[in-house]
Amino acid sequence: ARNPPAVVKVAEAKAGALPIERTTIGRIIPVDQVSVSTSIAGIVTEIAVKDGALVKSGDVLLRLDDRAARATLAKDKALMAKDQAALDDARRTFDRIDKLVTSGLSSAQVGDDQRAVVRSLEAAVEAGRAQAGIDEVALSNTVVKAPFDGQLGAMAVSVGAYVGAGTALVSLTRMQPVYAEFSLPETDLDLARKAFAA
Repeated sequence: ARNPPAVVKVAEAKAGALPIERTTIGRIIPVDQVSVSTSIAGIVTEIAVKDGALVKSGDVLLRLDDRAARATLAKDKALMAKDQAALDDARRTFDRIDKLVTSGLSSAQVGDDQRAVVRSLEAAVEAGRAQAGIDEVALSNTVVKAPFDGQLGAMAVSVGAYVGAGTALVSLTRMQPVYAEFSLPETDLDLARKAFAA
């Protein structure tokens, strides 16, 4: 009664691996980190995110004043429409002249001259289309977007600030995945290699 039997717990022995732990000091290094900048100069009209925000690829970070870019695009589209109208008229005229040339009521030279007018206007319309494409790129450059998913740092500009082309606006760091950089004693190298191989 004075010495009761000890309680014993029984467990079945199993094969397994025990964790091997090492303590060290290291740092986390991002895989991607950039300073987001603008390719054109302009005045900041809107900042769409807060400092330190998590953003997705394509999210709008800030906008520059786009009034001049919009006006240029509208002007070039109007010129292209004018050239297209002149081209349509020149084609109709060419069709009429071509019938007269075919029937012998007009000279071949008149038909050739009108064909040259049509080709010249076709080139003008293509040039206008290309210029409108350039204008659309310039307009899209007034919106600065995140190039990849990540976390922003502190915005280096404020609304109303003038920024030049290439000005660093904010840092963006990819948060997943990241590298862990640390050092271990050389004696642990073989053990680490075997662990990684397993």
